[in-house]
Amino acid sequence: MDVLDTTENRHDGKSLEAVLANGYTFNLGDYLNKAFKLFGNDAGSYIGFVLVSFAISFAIGMIPIGILSSIIGLVINPAINGGWYIFGQKHNTGQQRSFSNFFDGFKNPPWLQLVLGSFISSIFIGIAVLLIILPAGAFIGMDYFMDLASLKNMRDPEEMTAILSGLFAGKILLVVLLAVLVGCLIAVLYLFMPLFIIFRGMSFWEAMEASRKVVSKNYIQVLLFLILLGILLVVGAMICLVGLLVAVPIYFLAVYSAFEDIMGTGESHS
Repeated sequence: MDVLDTTENRHDGKSLEAVLANGYTFNLGDYLNKAFKLFGNDAGSYIGFVLVSFAISFAIGMIPIGILSSIIGLVINPAINGGWYIFGQKHNTGQQRSFSNFFDGFKNPPWLQLVLGSFISSIFIGIAVLLIILPAGAFIGMDYFMDLASLKNMRDPEEMTAILSGLFAGKILLVVLLAVLVGCLIAVLYLFMPLFIIFRGMSFWEAMEASRKVVSKNYIQVLLFLILLGILLVVGAMICLVGLLVAVPIYFLAVYSAFEDIMGTGESHS
């Protein structure tokens, strides 16, 4: 397919200070529309990389030593994800591109910064989740054992124990769901972190802070945007997984389109 080589697709970068000072309009529909157009213009390349990335993930998952598999995934996955943005930017701006550009996330220095950014942001999210789970879990556990102690003098303590166990399991499930929700809400803040690393040459910490500040300016709309993309991924997975061949590229291209509109990926100007 022909590249989208139009002047309107070439956006000069905007300074972070200007975006934070002036704010921005989050055009959710435009980003999804742009993602579908990019995908349709070169579907073969995007579907091909979905298959390659799935194969890499499968190979990593087959490593028998769990911790080694996790470490390899931590090192490889951020670069693979970054490749979507790099290829998408070249496609969108009409630059010459090849399938190998999907692997440009492995180049240094972006690779190391992408890995560090993914790792540190995951730690922050994990800490937030633990701050929810540990106190709530301890409180629920103490309450449960106190209730068990009060059953000693009852006629049918076994039946009451079963009832309490069901209630205990239900409370634990609610705590876990709350923790997952909190983790997702924090993860939204770091949505643009890899794009700041790739297109602005920031360190992982600078990129994390830049993403947090930019997303915070329009948090609710960014959250709704990711919820829609999440629904698209779920639907894609439900269609015998074949739908993911479309849903995965659309996710990354939509995120790229949002960043391109808000910040631009060219040279930054104040």
